[in-house]
Amino acid sequence: MNKDPAPISLNHEFHATMARFSDRVAFERCASDQPGQVTYQEVYDLVEAFAAGLLDLGLSPGTRVALVADNRLNWYVADRGILMSGGIDVPQPRDIGENALKRILRHSGCRFAVVEGIGNRSRIQAWAAEGKLPRLLHLIRFFEEGEATGGPIPELGFEALLDRGRIRIRSSPEVVKTAAFRRRSDSPATIVYTSGTTGTPKGVVLTHANILHNIRVLPDVLGRMPRVRYLSILPAWHMFERTLEYLMLNCGGTLIYTSRRRIRSDLRDAHPVLVAVVPRILEMIYQDVMKKLSATPPLRKALARLAFTVARTRCRALRRFQGISDDTAGGRALHRRLQGLAVSTLLALPHAILDRLVLTKIRQALGPTLRTTISGGGALPVHIDEFLNAIGMTTLVGYGLTETAPVVSVRSLRKNPIGTIGPPLPETEVSIRDPKGNPVPADSTGFVHIRGPQVMRGYFRDHALTRQVLSTGGWFNSGDLGSVRADGEINITGRAKDTIVLLSGENVEPIPLEAGILRSPFILQVMVVGQDRKDLGALVVPDGDVLAEYTRTHSIPGDRLEEWVENPAVRDLLKSEVRSWTSPAEGFNPFETVNRIHILATPFSIEDGTLTHTLKLRRNVVTQRYADVIRGMLGES
Repeated sequence: MNKDPAPISLNHEFHATMARFSDRVAFERCASDQPGQVTYQEVYDLVEAFAAGLLDLGLSPGTRVALVADNRLNWYVADRGILMSGGIDVPQPRDIGENALKRILRHSGCRFAVVEGIGNRSRIQAWAAEGKLPRLLHLIRFFEEGEATGGPIPELGFEALLDRGRIRIRSSPEVVKTAAFRRRSDSPATIVYTSGTTGTPKGVVLTHANILHNIRVLPDVLGRMPRVRYLSILPAWHMFERTLEYLMLNCGGTLIYTSRRRIRSDLRDAHPVLVAVVPRILEMIYQDVMKKLSATPPLRKALARLAFTVARTRCRALRRFQGISDDTAGGRALHRRLQGLAVSTLLALPHAILDRLVLTKIRQALGPTLRTTISGGGALPVHIDEFLNAIGMTTLVGYGLTETAPVVSVRSLRKNPIGTIGPPLPETEVSIRDPKGNPVPADSTGFVHIRGPQVMRGYFRDHALTRQVLSTGGWFNSGDLGSVRADGEINITGRAKDTIVLLSGENVEPIPLEAGILRSPFILQVMVVGQDRKDLGALVVPDGDVLAEYTRTHSIPGDRLEEWVENPAVRDLLKSEVRSWTSPAEGFNPFETVNRIHILATPFSIEDGTLTHTLKLRRNVVTQRYADVIRGMLGES
């Protein structure tokens, strides 16, 4: 049977998808706190009206349109509407900082801006009045007409734009299709400004073909999942979430929006089958399970620990039998696989009993219908990766960057080796190279270079930076450090810019150390520091709930975290935890043991700028903010 021809653009893909599933429910919740169902046909009608409204305002092919808003149906309508009108969207979160928003609007030269939030609307009008946004022609608001005041840029509310578009469609029924289908595979689709965890925002130019590659190949890699109920928690403007939303709808699924506040209840009550998350969310789920376990009676606690041990041991044995473990390579591979078969068979019955008594209840509590979790946007600690898969919560881990639209590799349901990020996607090459650009042997660590259909065109209006990362042969230097195993599975060990170089000359990757430290139930967040110092230190944020129980049982005075962190007994406890989890006994080198700590009573957060929207540390911001603290902890270099 012949497959349908590959779509030429995202617009062709969208049109075909909406027609194929027209009667199905596309969105079950229009925002994280709004009930209601919207079908594919209704979504198409909204997108077409939005696109027609933009065209009626004078949008021409290739026009850049800022989209400053958070997850909701209207975000998707605006995003797809901009593309269907022939435009290029420039997405950013609603709570973007003033300076960043002004710089991006000016640098991108947006002619239109679609904004959520009265504050953003007011700032844009004020900048326009000062002559700082000379190219901006129109402003479309997500909020109601009556909430706006005057300004030099003409404005329309969201509904008013849709009404304008519907009138245009009545007079010119083919206006949107004509504009949409003019866009080709190599036409720019979006410019995503990303600074990652450091630096000035860079405008990543992604074409329709870049994004379509992931949509085209991921269903076969992950295993086709028609009509999946997908819970959306990550920012929609982030390419990981955005591409997966496109993919889920392309497969006929239903999107359900949630929020950090609601995710635990929605995992249980909204009946999702799939969710994509960043590692920090899975860390919080793991910590939540461990906290609840610690509060159970001794017999139930012992039974749960036995269930975890048996599940983990059997999971390892099954991977060995299937030949997807490190130790099944080489001359003893057959012996190891037979050994894995024997152990997994021996543990089958006790595992079934303990699964029924313990693990099923944990899965039901986490999400009774949840089948698969995809983790991306950072390194997932191995102990959490193994724990979740062992208890039957299938967790796939992938790797990518905004510059690769975004997925480069991902583990699959058919082959899910713990601790790796899977093999490269079809049509994708990964090469590990030394600092001079020469390939290194298998299992050797070096810089990760990527070539494939998903690699970006370049950075917008920055040819010099583009030349630094993109070779003439199409290879993109990711800046990540990693290795490729003999079986083709990829491991990522860190980012080159995050590597800590001690005065002794030793190179230290902080991410594995931080993952080790976070195994302590007493520690909620941590950042390892030590650049140009004799040894390593850590900024430690304790887990207040766990520490409260510890202070109560050990008669430590105080009733607030700010009081406890000043207590010598608490400081000794946390210092001992950090040192033990980074010791040679845990697989680290002696120079990697973290012996010095400073305790912070205030967590790192998105709001204070120390975390990205995908909950990764902004190391440069933390280092600058706590420069005096770090000097005091480690001494002057």
